[in-house]
Amino acid sequence: MHIRTFTRADIPAVHEVGDSAFYDSELNGWLHPDRRTFPESWRARSILKLQLSLVKPGFHNFVCVTDDEDPSDWPRDQIVGFATWERVGPASDPGTSKWRQNNTGIAQTVERTLLNWQAQYVNFFRLDKSVSRERLAIFEKENAAAGNPVGPVEAFWNVVVLGVHPDWQGRGVGKKLMQWGLDRSDEDKVPIILIATTAGEGLYKRLGFGISNWATTESLAWSKGGAVMIRDIGGQYTRQAEGDETSKSFFGSNKKIDVVFK
Repeated sequence: MHIRTFTRADIPAVHEVGDSAFYDSELNGWLHPDRRTFPESWRARSILKLQLSLVKPGFHNFVCVTDDEDPSDWPRDQIVGFATWERVGPASDPGTSKWRQNNTGIAQTVERTLLNWQAQYVNFFRLDKSVSRERLAIFEKENAAAGNPVGPVEAFWNVVVLGVHPDWQGRGVGKKLMQWGLDRSDEDKVPIILIATTAGEGLYKRLGFGISNWATTESLAWSKGGAVMIRDIGGQYTRQAEGDETSKSFFGSNKKIDVVFK
């Protein structure tokens, strides 16, 4: 297997991987209760999101592809996972400025504008029949009220999404997709921050991440996922949680905390 840049030609295959990995996730199940009734709306939403990720400044997209170095009974040239990284930070930060120079040309700007208009059109005319607009409004309102989940960290790498086809989980795909960002984090000396699914927590902990918070809202208090995890090598911003700090109540549900901000 090898990692390469995600291109437009990969969008259908990446959509299929994402569908296989996240179709019945807690958040998708709650926000998109009618995704099975309106599969065309669900697919259009996913494709538009992938198209936008390829033209956003600061977004860096990769796929994991099988190749001739894999066991002989594995398929060849098959996309089995994908990841999107975003460099976040103030414009005054040299590292952020460097990594957000991509997708700033005229062609990408025009395409991004058109895709955003398309998203606004779909939203205005309520063309996405898979989504619960009532739940989406509640989710957005609660997220806005929750405030900043990353503490004092200003410049960091964010794992926007990392998806591995279920048939390929446990074969090192996720670790390969993480390696690009791990290297950038070490080179730039900035943390990595992500929101983990329950399935992903184990991988991230093995890679040095700790839970610093939970992206839990009142409407999703029942969910098990949503751990905000940080890889802060050298402890620039965090320290190990101690005593009462190792657990925090979110809407009546106690959640584990590994690290706290200094």
